[in-house]
Amino acid sequence: MRALELAETFHRTGEWDYDCGTALLRSLAIGPGMRVVELGSATGRLAIDAAHLVVPDGEVIGFEPSEGRFEIAQRYYRAGNVTFLHGGPEQLEAFGGEAVDLVYSNLLLHRLDDPALAVRAASRALKAGRTLAFSCPLGPPLLVETLEEVIFSDPAFAPHRRSASGLATWSCRPLDEWLDLARQAGFTRASANRIGAELAFDTPSSLAVYWEAATEGCFLGGLSAAEREAASSLVDERFGRRWGDKPLRSQVEVVAIHATRGD
Repeated sequence: MRALELAETFHRTGEWDYDCGTALLRSLAIGPGMRVVELGSATGRLAIDAAHLVVPDGEVIGFEPSEGRFEIAQRYYRAGNVTFLHGGPEQLEAFGGEAVDLVYSNLLLHRLDDPALAVRAASRALKAGRTLAFSCPLGPPLLVETLEEVIFSDPAFAPHRRSASGLATWSCRPLDEWLDLARQAGFTRASANRIGAELAFDTPSSLAVYWEAATEGCFLGGLSAAEREAASSLVDERFGRRWGDKPLRSQVEVVAIHATRGD
């Protein structure tokens, strides 16, 4: 039940993630008749956008490892040429080799324990000469760093920094490492363009709500109800002191990486 609540919240608040995804889609040549796979389809918004581009006889298959987000996608989006499946990148093995025209993934690979597995699976599933595209941040959002610092710099929460940090679920890498990951998986050409999007919120508490949902409960995970309430009070009291009077906005450096499968 908790996973479903977090997924519903993410569906309502994840505009930054969706903006990054739409920028990724705009950078791709998606057209009628293509068979497209999205790794990490979240609550389904981006897959539906892609589905409009492949009509009348193409299809989009979205894999989502989070059960809650998968359920939300099933609940809200129904289209004849879209299929949502609960599973991670390893599920691409079911397609066999050279069966897919495009694989894309929005803001997923940096959250995986083994992103190389996802890239290799995409390489095997793609037809020769076809594309894997994925977006990933090169560093953490300043707003989120400030949010977590407000909480975990407090002596009461310092012992929880590692276990209750949402940023601990991110594995940001330099751009060259992401490009090398693609080349090592057999992609002959790999390039990148920046699609940075602005993360913006009205209040520190709305930022905290988003971040908890975006990290699927890893942020503040494991804390008691009383501890969570105390953390929320800290955010309300102290975030403004660290951030100042500036609007709650920060640019996040995100790149879209395009890799072409060799023959």
